[in-house]
Amino acid sequence: MTDELQSRLSEQRVTEILSDLIRRPTDAETGNYIADFLNRCGISAEKQDCGDGRFNVVASIPGSTPGRDLYIGHTDVVPAGDLSAWTTPPFSPAVRGGRLYGRGAADMKGSVAAMLHAAELLAALPSPKRGLTMVFDADEECHNTGMKRFLQDPPSGDFAVIGEPSELLLDLGHRGVMAFEAVFRGKSAHAARPETGVNAIDQAAAFCRKVRSLSAALARQTGSPLGTGLLTVTMIQGGAQVNMVPESCTVRLDRRLIERETPEEAEAQLQALLSPCPGAVLRITTCCPPSLTPPELPAVQALKAALLSAGEEGRCSIFPATCEAGLFTQSAGIPSVILGPGSIRQAHQTDEFIEIKELVSAARTYLLFFSRRMLAADGKDVL
Repeated sequence: MTDELQSRLSEQRVTEILSDLIRRPTDAETGNYIADFLNRCGISAEKQDCGDGRFNVVASIPGSTPGRDLYIGHTDVVPAGDLSAWTTPPFSPAVRGGRLYGRGAADMKGSVAAMLHAAELLAALPSPKRGLTMVFDADEECHNTGMKRFLQDPPSGDFAVIGEPSELLLDLGHRGVMAFEAVFRGKSAHAARPETGVNAIDQAAAFCRKVRSLSAALARQTGSPLGTGLLTVTMIQGGAQVNMVPESCTVRLDRRLIERETPEEAEAQLQALLSPCPGAVLRITTCCPPSLTPPELPAVQALKAALLSAGEEGRCSIFPATCEAGLFTQSAGIPSVILGPGSIRQAHQTDEFIEIKELVSAARTYLLFFSRRMLAADGKDVL
């Protein structure tokens, strides 16, 4: 049966689907397209309200056993930026030199298109044993509103594929990310008499020196597949006028977490650095935990086999950025990996593109993996 499905896989079709997606700049337009597409295929697709006019699309192909896998892809894209800098308009898909150009081509409508093409073929499977749930979530690029809404009722399942652009490397996890805001309070005074004030920028500078030492210590903690923890000062804002002692200063920091670190530990480290500064306040503005799935997991091996069958390397790696895998695995407790066409180097760039050959290979990989899993009996994959 899988051979028959593969014979129906079409480069023209998956390119057409991606072009349709690129023409829809908002996640609501994209979500409507996806819901209509899946319903036309006979796959039940529902819109899950996220507020502010945004919604997820959740679709399922039922199986005859409790087993279930998941695919997750986001529907939003970042703004196109300066339109005049694009060779062709960002929301008018264009094919040049074996590449499809347009905003979201790599991040991550290419993956969504590959999954939709696979899904329309999977809909023809007779009596699947394992079910498949597809989640197309809104607002991943800003606040993860869609994923947080979906996880209010954590799904059941055995394994999940997060379709972020991994160049079809089988990424087993990613570092977590936290963003902090540290606000220092001083006392304003005339710059001609600085001794009568308290300089908030001086407090912030002393804090930043301590941050540099902590960052160096984190870099020495090796041995994790995810690399090392990172801590970086990324923004400083302080002072009101050149002849005034500044009464406030804000420092913003980016913290990357490996799997053996917790958000609570990361916060406590910074609180300790702040303790000598009276009135200083630390606030968490972003928190997405790390994720790591063991390579020996049978589902990982089955996905590797699908990649090899599709002509890919099947090499395992680590996703260089942060994505929703950590949120998903932490809340749902379902092992997940990151696998999708396109490169993170293209994400958020002018003239964003995806290689059409890679797009087709992704559709083939998804089709092979999910069809084999859906036809599996007694927990054994059909290879």
